[in-house]
Amino acid sequence: MTETIPKFFIPGIANPAEADQIFEDTIRMAKEMGLRPNGRKILSLYFTHDSEIYTCEVGQPHPYNPQRGANLIRLIVHQGSPALYKVYANADSFLVGHTDTISVTYFADDSDVN
Repeated sequence: MTETIPKFFIPGIANPAEADQIFEDTIRMAKEMGLRPNGRKILSLYFTHDSEIYTCEVGQPHPYNPQRGANLIRLIVHQGSPALYKVYANADSFLVGHTDTISVTYFADDSDVN
């Protein structure tokens, strides 16, 4: 059975245009900080941390604290070359580096995929 990849969304934001604006504002802020985001809309990351393998996916619980169900992943943004990702959750954020990243899945409507 093939899994359907959803279109871009941010949990808790019902209006797609508002979600797009939040994404664009986040990309703009990263650029203003001197980072080089690629602007791709990321659904999930598969990565290692402290010798453990994790998946973080937009709309799913924080991978390090799954018992904290209210702490959902809201947005994953590429921050620079070759691969540095910032993961935003309800209660916090964290970075995933290029040496830890195993794979990246993009939303179905990501502009570089279509």
